[in-house]
Amino acid sequence: FRRSGLIITQIFTKLDIGVRDALQKAEQARSIFEAVDFGGTLNTYNTTIRPVGADTRSAGKWYLSIVETQFDFDQTK
Repeated sequence: FRRSGLIITQIFTKLDIGVRDALQKAEQARSIFEAVDFGGTLNTYNTTIRPVGADTRSAGKWYLSIVETQFDFDQTK
C-alpha cells in the first residue's frame, strides 16, 4: 500500500533578529527533508517554505516560518 503524508516543521526565531535568520533556517530544514530516499520505503519530495510572520500567541516575540514536505510511504501487510 502506498501512503502519503506531510512533514511539518515550525521554525521560530527571535523577531528582533530579522527575517533573514528565519529563512536561512527554513532553507536548512528544506535541505534536510527534500528529495530524500529512506531505504526505498519512505521518499520525500516537494518541500515548500511558508513565511508566516510574528507569532501572535507569543506576544509577538517570535517570527514563524513553516516548512512542509510531502512524502510517500510504502507499507506492506
